Amino acid sequence: MTKRVPVKRRKKVSYDGKKADKAIKYCESCNRCWETDHMQKNINHYKDFPTYKKERKVCMLCKKIKGAHVS
Repeated sequence: MTKRVPVKRRKKVSYDGKKADKAIKYCESCNRCWETDHMQKNINHYKDFPTYKKERKVCMLCKKIKGAHVS
């Protein structure tokens, strides 16, 4: 009988976190994280969401409310 050699298995890499980091932005005007849902054409806001290394961009809701005064 021959000895079975264990097959090296690659770790499954989850790209969901990387996709979320690219899609979710932080609005400094309303202090919430947000993302656009392209399928339903909505804007989703998240109150309790980590803001570390999120792109700082004013959300569409703040742009509509405050107009052109938001930088």
